[in-house]
Amino acid sequence: MSIEAYCNREEMLDLREKLLDAEMQRTNETKKYSIEEVSQRMKTLIDKEMPKSH
Repeated sequence: MSIEAYCNREEMLDLREKLLDAEMQRTNETKKYSIEEVSQRMKTLIDKEMPKSH
């Protein structure tokens, strides 16, 4: 393996490690919402903002 190929491989491995680390942080620190939860929350907010006409 050439020095250039080795350096490229090491850079790719470093990048992969950083990406995996970022993904772990993102998934561990972020609350996840189901589609139903988001839909209900949006409906609630819209109902509060827009008075119903009777």
